[in-house]
Amino acid sequence: MSEVDPNALFLPNLEGTALAIYVVSIVTGVVAFVVVSLRTYVRFHEQAFGLDDGLMLGGMVIYCVEIVLACLGAKSGLGTLNAKLNATQLVNSMMYLMLWMLLYICSLVLIKSSICMTMFRIASANQVYRICIFILLGIVISTFLTTFIGVLLLCQPVEANWNTSLVLEGKATCASMDAMIGLSYASTAGSIATDMACAVLPGFILWRTQMKMRTKLWVSVLLSFGSLASISTIIRTPFIAYYLNPADNLAYHVGNITLWSNVETAIGLVAGSLPSLRRFILTAVKKPSTDSENNKSNDTPLDLVTFGGSTPVASGGPSGGRKSRNRSFKNPTDLGTSVATVHAHGDGDWRRLRDEASSYDESKSSQGGIRMDYTYEVELSQGPEHRPAGFVR
Repeated sequence: MSEVDPNALFLPNLEGTALAIYVVSIVTGVVAFVVVSLRTYVRFHEQAFGLDDGLMLGGMVIYCVEIVLACLGAKSGLGTLNAKLNATQLVNSMMYLMLWMLLYICSLVLIKSSICMTMFRIASANQVYRICIFILLGIVISTFLTTFIGVLLLCQPVEANWNTSLVLEGKATCASMDAMIGLSYASTAGSIATDMACAVLPGFILWRTQMKMRTKLWVSVLLSFGSLASISTIIRTPFIAYYLNPADNLAYHVGNITLWSNVETAIGLVAGSLPSLRRFILTAVKKPSTDSENNKSNDTPLDLVTFGGSTPVASGGPSGGRKSRNRSFKNPTDLGTSVATVHAHGDGDWRRLRDEASSYDESKSSQGGIRMDYTYEVELSQGPEHRPAGFVR
């Protein structure tokens, strides 16, 4: 301690785990911020911003504050040996760790709740999946409440969590470190379980949707990307045991918990936002195609199936219960109308379609079937500003 400036609040240079916390937190924060910002822009642009988007955006805002606290903690001593810290830095590093921990818990519950709400929209027509998602959401919220309240109740007042002098002077009381370790392990187990559930459940839900197999696999991979967050959780788990001996370079060892938890949060933000950006990404990388190719529908749009919203349904034919999609002409100066005429004939040679369970008797039927002919009449005209000089209609 003789070489340490006793009045310094922050370390002059970062190295080892402290440097990793500082750099990784900033890099992952920037990546997560860009992805979530794009998601928010796309959802607002499509006028489909929903509860899941709001929850993810809230998790991103809290994560930005987490990054600031993690960097301040690293500058104060998180990830650094006690021999290189003064008394003030030891106290401040634990203070930043405690504040960071509370915000980490809040951001994680918002991110996982957002993913649950996204899956709920996918499975809106399946009661069994809806119940499973509600159970998963209940586990996420219960884990959050248990951990958050437990951390606040470890010491009274809360300041004693980082200022141990209050305990020595008899001005505060704290639970045993066994309680802290038990709480940490319970939170870790709940986090891993919910991470895996958020990764596996989308696969079962998407399997029954009316999407092409390629699209199902693509969306499942995007949503299951969040399972990588559980790897970060597993890596940080062994460092929880260092709470048993706070005098043994606690700030140095628990810095790894901050490091890998920030990685976990960033993965959750990115994984939860990528499905919303699927069409945006494909549009950005896809080469321009012909008008006919643009009018073809390759598969069900992801945001129609996954994210709900008031997307209109294109339809044609005799059904009057559906609303037709309003499509504009490629040339913005063209004005046009579309008329559809349907004719039904009873003298055709069509046969009635039926399944094996139908009790329909073809020999008793005298009806020939239904034929539909579509006739489209389109009238185009140009706006006045685009008409040739001297043109009179």
